[in-house]
Amino acid sequence: KEGDAALESLDLLKASECYQSAVSKLSNNDNHIDLADALAKLGECKVSMGDQEGARDDFERAIHLINNDEGRKGPSTKLAEYYLYLGQLSLLEEALEAYTRGIEELQRCIQTANEEKEMNDIADDQQQQQISSKKQELQEQLARAHCTTAELYLTDLCYAENAEKECESHVENAMKATPEPIIDALQVMASLRLSQQKKEEAKTFMLRVYNSMKTGCEALATIVGLNNEPENEEEGALELKNVNAANNLPSFEFRCQSAKFLLECDCIEPTIIVLGSLLAENDEVVEIWYLLGCAFFEAPSSFATAEEKEELSLTYWERALEMLRKVEEGLQQEEEDDDDVIQQLNACQDQITDIENKIKRAKETATATSMDES
Repeated sequence: KEGDAALESLDLLKASECYQSAVSKLSNNDNHIDLADALAKLGECKVSMGDQEGARDDFERAIHLINNDEGRKGPSTKLAEYYLYLGQLSLLEEALEAYTRGIEELQRCIQTANEEKEMNDIADDQQQQQISSKKQELQEQLARAHCTTAELYLTDLCYAENAEKECESHVENAMKATPEPIIDALQVMASLRLSQQKKEEAKTFMLRVYNSMKTGCEALATIVGLNNEPENEEEGALELKNVNAANNLPSFEFRCQSAKFLLECDCIEPTIIVLGSLLAENDEVVEIWYLLGCAFFEAPSSFATAEEKEELSLTYWERALEMLRKVEEGLQQEEEDDDDVIQQLNACQDQITDIENKIKRAKETATATSMDES
């Protein structure tokens, strides 16, 4: 409990010490489940502290303990979670193996939940609700696990044998894992379709992603002046609805990827709304300013005039450029022989060149348009 409290308050060193102490004490008895739990929490601390290898060792040991626990009856949700966490800490085929084992364990857990539900058909409403909630949670975990595995085939294992077929299979399983597809499954499906050059199909899925988070994104985008949609509901009810929707939005990283896919699918207005929600949360992320510049530059004439497009795209790109130059200045003051710093500096300078070229192109386009109108 002391370790949990320290972890919750982000005192990683204290939490790590508490969990290490618990591991030492529990190693001397036969309570494998508690020891596995302590190891897993210690592993989480090590991940946060940058010790990936140490965390892998802890999760592998936790998995071994549960698999070899003679008192264990039936499948274990904790075992599934440990396998999935191990997958995140692994690479290539080792990651795939861990994700596969996690998926298999979750499938067994769902089967057990189904059997439990059948056996308790005469249970009271509260018990039925608990069983249904447990099953729903497991189904969502399974869907996310299939999504993660599909993403592995879209990235690190993209050149593996039958990669596209395996990816398609995992995406379809993610879509079917829950009564209605979770937002993660819709976005991974869109990613797969884009990789297959099927933009229209990808667009269909990305619009479903956008519609599921539209209200919350619009509420946040309004804060930074990037939502001009009229509000038809009563002010009090609308404010409560918007607050609830904004509080339940997917993660910052997920929405950033959503914006990129929406932009690639030529869904300009949804792209701007999603990016507006991100800007409202954190206006110090260069990529958000850059993508907003790209979105306004690509906006159709029905969305903005040529002059408005130029002004807005330049505003966001120039802000991104200003931020990148500060990053460049900071990196140039670091150790000159540090390979990581050199790599970061080169990447930063490439981004600066890219934005400078975009700004130049935007100004040239605006000049040409002005001459044509004259």
